[in-house]
Amino acid sequence: PLLQHPVIDRLRDDGCAPSTPTGITNADLRRLAKLGVLFERDGEWFHVDALTKAQNTARELLTSHPAGFTLSQFRDALGITRKHAVPLATELDARGITRRRDDVRIAGPRL
Repeated sequence: PLLQHPVIDRLRDDGCAPSTPTGITNADLRRLAKLGVLFERDGEWFHVDALTKAQNTARELLTSHPAGFTLSQFRDALGITRKHAVPLATELDARGITRRRDDVRIAGPRL
């Protein structure tokens, strides 16, 4: 069954710096996204656990930087590259967890 596909565990294990999913069709990736297991942003596929970690990191950064945090602070806090930090930050914005204001991200209504 689709919910037992090995790509799910692989993306979960990859955390906030996922590898490109292989051995699965785009249609199946989209089905897993509809089921709430994975999400895609800017061509990168993530397990939803990465979003939880990104949200917790954003919350911690806003505690120490109440005026907002930069993408580089977010990237460094997660220990990932810009390639993965940008789509994660964009997803947080899209879900209302953070909001982008100029060069920083501030708390959104759903944080």
